[in-house]
Amino acid sequence: MKASLRLTLIIIAVISFFFLVIAVFLPGDITVEASTEITASPEVVFNEVNVLKNWEYWSPFEDDSTMINNYEGPDSGVGAKRIWTSKHMGSGNMIITRSIPYRFIDTKLIFGAPGTAEGRWTFTGKQGKTQVRWQLHILKLRYPFGKWLGLIMNKMMKPVLKKGLRNLKITAEKQKVGSTPSPRTP
Repeated sequence: MKASLRLTLIIIAVISFFFLVIAVFLPGDITVEASTEITASPEVVFNEVNVLKNWEYWSPFEDDSTMINNYEGPDSGVGAKRIWTSKHMGSGNMIITRSIPYRFIDTKLIFGAPGTAEGRWTFTGKQGKTQVRWQLHILKLRYPFGKWLGLIMNKMMKPVLKKGLRNLKITAEKQKVGSTPSPRTP
């Protein structure tokens, strides 16, 4: 009995040792990205993303019925801030840090305990269509569990970003060419 207990403890210690040592060498930051083509002008698509209140119509995170959103700062562009609380997804906030009309939007996200991320949206127009790329750069994954989670984060998050882009495509393609979305009331 003592020998099997000792063997079990040795196996647990060896597995724990490798789990901790390997985590040291795993990346601390990861980037997830997705892109799509939208049959709308860059102005329409850009303005839909640049007005944070409009995210409630297409963001992939809006399926959470417990989410409560609050907004600070301007309705759009640099300084626009969205703050959320949710029983399922926790609390956090997002602020637009850079916004170059019809070209790109940078955001900073704070998720509370899990950490921070930087988002980047790029818009490239061509013949009445817009190529949209959404990148999420997740920063400073915590040792050791966050770093291990980083290994599967791309598989977990890419479908979420793709869903958001599909929703954005539907929303933007319904708008009139040249229209500038303003905040809507849900």
